[in-house]
Amino acid sequence: MRYDSLLVRYNALIRNNQTVIEPAIDAATQSFELADQNARDYSKIIKLDTKTIKNQKLRIIWLKVRTPLLGAALFYLGNKSVTWGWKF
Repeated sequence: MRYDSLLVRYNALIRNNQTVIEPAIDAATQSFELADQNARDYSKIIKLDTKTIKNQKLRIIWLKVRTPLLGAALFYLGNKSVTWGWKF
């Protein structure tokens, strides 16, 4: 009797797993197929994101460097204008 009840429970477990696992496997394969189809679009989006991040970093660097660079350029041009004889 015990063997029969264990066998019945084991068979029920296998049937339950088949009814649950097979749809899950089908859903997973469909999602992977969709991901493979959209992979090119995602790579384009990632490239655009990295491009905008680089542009933002360059803007931040330019904001930090702009004022001292312009000050040094004006100082240099002021000294050159004095050596050339220009007076303001």
